[in-house]
Amino acid sequence: MRKLFLVILIFPLLCSCAQPRVVDEVNMSQAIGYDILKNDNVEGMFVIPIFQQDKMGKYQILSGTSTTTSDVQAVVSKKADKPVLLGQTRIILFSEKMVREIGMTELTDYLYREPQLGNRVILAIVEGKVKNVINSKPPNKNVNIGIFLSDLINQQIETGNGPETNLHLF
Repeated sequence: MRKLFLVILIFPLLCSCAQPRVVDEVNMSQAIGYDILKNDNVEGMFVIPIFQQDKMGKYQILSGTSTTTSDVQAVVSKKADKPVLLGQTRIILFSEKMVREIGMTELTDYLYREPQLGNRVILAIVEGKVKNVINSKPPNKNVNIGIFLSDLINQQIETGNGPETNLHLF
C-alpha cells in the first residue's frame, strides 16, 4: 500500500515536466541551408511548410544572417511570427565554399549538440549557392523542396548510387 501511494504521488511530477508545443503555434523547419557571405557572416535559410486544408506542398522560406550557424535560428525566430523549431528537419545543406573555409567538423559540431535535431538528418554539400537550390521549384507540386531533396538523396542511398550519410554516421 505504501509503494502504491509513493507511485501515485510521484507520477504527476514526472508527467508535468514537458513543455507542450502546439503544431499550429510553431514553425517546424523541414530543410535548412547555410551560405557564407562576403563579410564572413552566415546566411541561413529555413524551409517551413504551410499547412492548409486541401492544399499540399505549400511552404515558405525564412532567412537570416549572423556570425555563426548556431545564432541563425534565433535571428530567424525573432523575425518570424512564430518560433522556428528544428524537430522536423530532414536535410541540412552547406555551400561548398563554406565547408572549405570553415570545415565540416566545425559546422556539424553545433548540429550534433542541438537536442531538437535527430541524428538521421541528411547532410549535403551544394556546389555554388545553397540559396539557388532552396529557391528552386520541385517537379512534384505536392511536396516542398526540403522533402523533395531528402527523398531524392534517400532514393540514391537505397539504390546504391550514393554514400549512406547522416548526422550520426558523420
